[in-house]
Amino acid sequence: MHGFCYINNSFIPMTILKGILLANKPPVPYTVVGSESEGIAWAKEKIASYPQ
Repeated sequence: MHGFCYINNSFIPMTILKGILLANKPPVPYTVVGSESEGIAWAKEKIASYPQ
C-alpha cells in the first residue's frame, strides 16, 4: 500500500479529520486534500516514487 488520500472540500470536517489523523497516525503515508485533482496528483507522485 502506497498511502491514503482523504478528499474533503469542507473546511470544518477537513480540519477535524486532520486532527484525528495527527493524534492517530496511520502506518502509511497519508494526505488530506480539498479536491479530487489534488488527490490524483498526490497518488501519482506516490506511485511514481515506489521502487519497481
